[in-house]
Amino acid sequence: KMNKFKDEFLANMSHELRTPLNSIIGFSEVLIDGLAGEINEEQREFLENVLGSGQHLLSLINDILDMSKIRAGQMELMLDTFNCQTLIDEVNQTLSGVIHGKEQEFIKSLDENIATISADKKKLKQVLLNLLGNAAKFTPAKGQIRLTIKRISRPDSGFFQFTVADNGIGIPKEEQELIFDEFRQVDGSHSREYDGTGLGLPIAKKLVELHGGKIWMESEVGDGTQFHFTIPEVIEEVCPEDERENEYDV
Repeated sequence: KMNKFKDEFLANMSHELRTPLNSIIGFSEVLIDGLAGEINEEQREFLENVLGSGQHLLSLINDILDMSKIRAGQMELMLDTFNCQTLIDEVNQTLSGVIHGKEQEFIKSLDENIATISADKKKLKQVLLNLLGNAAKFTPAKGQIRLTIKRISRPDSGFFQFTVADNGIGIPKEEQELIFDEFRQVDGSHSREYDGTGLGLPIAKKLVELHGGKIWMESEVGDGTQFHFTIPEVIEEVCPEDERENEYDV
């Protein structure tokens, strides 16, 4: 019961915080674009700092809101059929701003026999951006990030397998079991410089499971990390997380 009250409180507070924060972001963009008059370079720099900090804070609040919705059983799928290449293009556009400063290479590989995917496009995009953003964070400048999507057929069912791989710092074996825990981050001294709520990967896991899929990882220290997840080709029914028996192990 206390957990329910906590989740409701977090969800309500997240909504209350997002409204004024969106105003701060919106007015900052208006001022930067010069719609309220000319600004000098020093003012522009200050406003860009305000905008960047506001967007970062909004992403943290969105993580908390998403997790509270998932925990309260309020997260629902909006299933649709969409072009897979369009999804990749949208992900690439968002990611390009993240990796631009580090000059990282983003490589995409899509099976030729995949044209469309049926899923919740917004949530699937969120999973991919969480994984790719995490890869970019822990991959050095001029490193490489790879997204691979392939279709795997079985006699009774088919599913899509997504892989996000990087050649970054890797994750120690003893910390890999904690990687999908809520509010936990890798605690190695080499990674504590990276901020965040520690909710990106747990949210990705919950959203994959909401589709009836599974997520797992492989990593070696100094040799990069691979995150894999699957979603069924046909999503017949969304089951409560605790009652689901996953059929999409590889």
